[in-house]
Amino acid sequence: MKIVLPSALTGIVTGVILAISRAIGETAPVLLVIAGGFTNSWKPLSPVSAMPLAIYENAKSEWPSQRAQVWGIALVLVIFVFILSLTARIWASRSSRLEISYGTGDKSNG
Repeated sequence: MKIVLPSALTGIVTGVILAISRAIGETAPVLLVIAGGFTNSWKPLSPVSAMPLAIYENAKSEWPSQRAQVWGIALVLVIFVFILSLTARIWASRSSRLEISYGTGDKSNG
């Protein structure tokens, strides 16, 4: 375990971060299957619908302001997934550099 877990940790953490970002973007199909309700509120502590469901509900609206809201929500989701993916890649590259530097240090001492 002392060898396997540190070696696999980079891939595990990267996979978890990418899975979270993918789950955020794909909640609309799940909410539609379980009959998720569409609610919109300006109160910070009240429940609201998921962003993908808001995109789905407002994309077919006849009001230009709601269609503009769809583009804004989509942009927020894309930026959020981009930040999570970038974080995963940066973390993975830094972790692999640390593994390489520790690995070369052990070989030069032995």
